[in-house]
Amino acid sequence: MLLREGPCKYIRTLEEGENEELYDVRTDPQELQNLVGDKAHRARLLAMRGNLVAELRRTGAPFIAEMPEPHEFPAPGTQSPTTFFPDTGLLTL
Repeated sequence: MLLREGPCKYIRTLEEGENEELYDVRTDPQELQNLVGDKAHRARLLAMRGNLVAELRRTGAPFIAEMPEPHEFPAPGTQSPTTFFPDTGLLTL
């Protein structure tokens, strides 16, 4: 699912364990730097996450009750089985 608000683009799948994506297409038109793990964009992430769910409810999406919880990148510098590279938005397993 995709939500676009101004220069921001939020992507969320219905697959359990899939990562959310957040891009500023004005500064990153090729969508190479996922901003989900960036604390500076936390408020935007939470707002767009809520706005997507609100739109799905408004339109009567039948799968809303079965949507998996969002899966975020780990915060940079924390221990994790994966490594997140905030400068590139890449996640390695």
